[in-house]
Amino acid sequence: MILIVVTCSPYRHRIKLVRRLANAERRAVCGVTTLNDKIFVAYHELPFIVVYVSHEPYTRLPNISVNGLKDPIDIAAGTTSLYMSDWGSMAIWRIKVGLANSKVDKWLSGVMTLSVSVTSEKKVALLVMVNMKGSERKCRFNYSGEIHVYSAGAVKETVIKLSPDITFPHCVVMTTRKTFIVSYGFDWHEMNRVFEVDMNGHMLKAFGSAPGEGVGELNTPFHVSLDEEERVIVADSGNDRVLLLDSRLMLQRVLVTWHPQWFSDDAGSQSRLHYDRHSGKLLVGSGSGNLDVYQLRA
Repeated sequence: MILIVVTCSPYRHRIKLVRRLANAERRAVCGVTTLNDKIFVAYHELPFIVVYVSHEPYTRLPNISVNGLKDPIDIAAGTTSLYMSDWGSMAIWRIKVGLANSKVDKWLSGVMTLSVSVTSEKKVALLVMVNMKGSERKCRFNYSGEIHVYSAGAVKETVIKLSPDITFPHCVVMTTRKTFIVSYGFDWHEMNRVFEVDMNGHMLKAFGSAPGEGVGELNTPFHVSLDEEERVIVADSGNDRVLLLDSRLMLQRVLVTWHPQWFSDDAGSQSRLHYDRHSGKLLVGSGSGNLDVYQLRA
């Protein structure tokens, strides 16, 4: 893979690739987050969470086993716990991370969750698959979504219905304005966009259009994260790049671009990311199993 790192950044310091953490099993990264100076990574169909120290030399620590975990699809961190959505068992697992060991419990059951995030108010926001149409295979690519907000005690407090023409939503994060940033679309869908929606489900603004690779276009925007100023960082997976949008969802710049070489071990779309506001690091996970660590600010 040829990797181009863009250095003329809106951040005070240059964006630079700090480290590539390669997974020996070459499984896709399904989620990544940070907590207590550690990096936690969920990989496709692995029944455990891989853990690294979040600074040099990025030492790998013992895995956290999750008995019953089948197919993780996202992971997020609160102040003391991790929350992991499990497509295979239709559950949300909670992992209370301790100094000596971790306590795991099935925090929520019976939900087909596409994305999980934790709000500044310690609520858990889930992007839930609804209105699946067609065969089981087609359902994975032809559905709409709802945002469900839960208290830490797993009590559902809010349900926000997204417009039915928003097909194939991927990810949701909540802003301090009590709005939500959502990404949706695949390369064969009519629209690929990132948009902001309020508590009533009304779309406030959006970035994107028909799928493409040009300015103002997206192709399978799988994952989003927010920086300190609530600018939106987008994993534009089908275009092998990461974009930075301002709080108005206007394009500021392309942060990183990949040029994958076919049949290379490094091939694989960059589909999962997490920005650590504490350290200024951007973690980008790929379908080939690599996890790249970038320094966006000092």
